[in-house]
Amino acid sequence: MKVLGVDCSTEWACLGLSISGMVAGEFNIRAGREQSSLLALLAGHLMSSCRTALSSLEAIAVTSGPGLFTGIRVGLSYSCGLAEGLKIPVITIDSLSVLGNPFLDGDRVVVPLSRARKGSVYFSVITGTRDLPDIVAPPDVSEIRFLRQRLVGAGPFCFVANDDRLLLEELREGGLDVQVRTYPRGGTVALLGGLLSGKRMSPSEARALYLRSPDIGSAEKK
Repeated sequence: MKVLGVDCSTEWACLGLSISGMVAGEFNIRAGREQSSLLALLAGHLMSSCRTALSSLEAIAVTSGPGLFTGIRVGLSYSCGLAEGLKIPVITIDSLSVLGNPFLDGDRVVVPLSRARKGSVYFSVITGTRDLPDIVAPPDVSEIRFLRQRLVGAGPFCFVANDDRLLLEELREGGLDVQVRTYPRGGTVALLGGLLSGKRMSPSEARALYLRSPDIGSAEKK
């Protein structure tokens, strides 16, 4: 199965291609507000470098949130528009699963974290392996000071945080020890799309995963 993966839930623009359960290639660029103008260009370069035609894609996997409101809209709009044109399904994946998946080893209890608003984080709790992830607690939002009380399952917990300066400062001030600093990867989105191929849907059915209302007047600056 050939799956294009797209993630714009953070300030990164991430694209990846998986073929038969293997990452064939990926581009991950800190794009900021240039995400919308770069996606089509990056996708073209990715497919060309992998010597694969867009027309051969069988599905597009895209993160639906949580994350930056504008980025989520950009990623979904691009992915659904492309899927509509190619007449193929989309697969929506939560961004925290993408962030935490590479660190699942069958033993760790992974808690991926990304910044919500000042003093709060998006989080989930995941166990299992990369090929068989088990979402113990689905994406939610919590004030950092109450996060440990919100966690479920047996620890110790492995905190995996998005590599965001403000987030890392807030976590440090809140007394949380982050074991891994990383960012979403397009290849992981594509791989998870293949694993979740049973959840394919038409582009018109794809919906964003918003866990809070937007900050009025916010430019969503990092």
